[in-house]
Amino acid sequence: MPFLAEHLWRNLAAPVRQAPESVFLAGWPEVSQRLRDSELLAEVADARQVAELARAARDAAGIRLRQPLRRLVVSTPDPGRRMLISRQVEELAAELRVKEVAIHETPGEVAEMRAKPRLDLVGPRYGPNLPELRRLLEEGSFEVTNGTLRADAYILSRGEFMLEYAPREGWEVKHEDEYVVGLDTRLDDELVTEGRVYDLIHAVQRLRRDAGFEVTDRIVLTIPAAEEVLLEHRDWIAGETLAEDVQVGDELAVRKAG
Repeated sequence: MPFLAEHLWRNLAAPVRQAPESVFLAGWPEVSQRLRDSELLAEVADARQVAELARAARDAAGIRLRQPLRRLVVSTPDPGRRMLISRQVEELAAELRVKEVAIHETPGEVAEMRAKPRLDLVGPRYGPNLPELRRLLEEGSFEVTNGTLRADAYILSRGEFMLEYAPREGWEVKHEDEYVVGLDTRLDDELVTEGRVYDLIHAVQRLRRDAGFEVTDRIVLTIPAAEEVLLEHRDWIAGETLAEDVQVGDELAVRKAG
């Protein structure tokens, strides 16, 4: 990278404007606040938070990243945050390897929301009515809007209660701040097969590297007979590994084409 940076500087920057001969003699560019896009920065920051929660859900479920999944559900009561995440749906789907990303106001599809009062804060105010408040919360007879919990005539402000999310069957759930992220962990035959294809491609790329092949080298790929079912994705495998031919043999092997 240092040599590439120097090459670009000498050919693109230095000849066309008064600049030091070498990039290593140049100062750091000054940040232009005029070009700062606060909304884009917030959008990317929220997308990163959702992605981290989803990866944590994968880890908790023991599902490796190369295994495709069917559905990711992101819920937040904040309409502004829902709008931000909606702009990052394609990027999240690709990074997290899920078929679909859905955005909801509430996490009802993926988890049952439960609430517990902070007795040290709520007790002095509601005193003898605490048993009824706790009953309402245990029954799920409450709603949370803009950080405020309402259960019948009882109102709890942010910090006076704690929210928990019990995942529904087939889901893994993680939450932080305003976001609840649910990952559908159920695997069907199609998803399992696609996961095996990703594993195969990963193994082939490692063989290419170990063999010292150039990135652009075309190969002939041999896959074990036990993996023959994966040939229904022959074009995908060939495209990712630059294989001109995919054959079936005794073991996984690669050789240069031609």
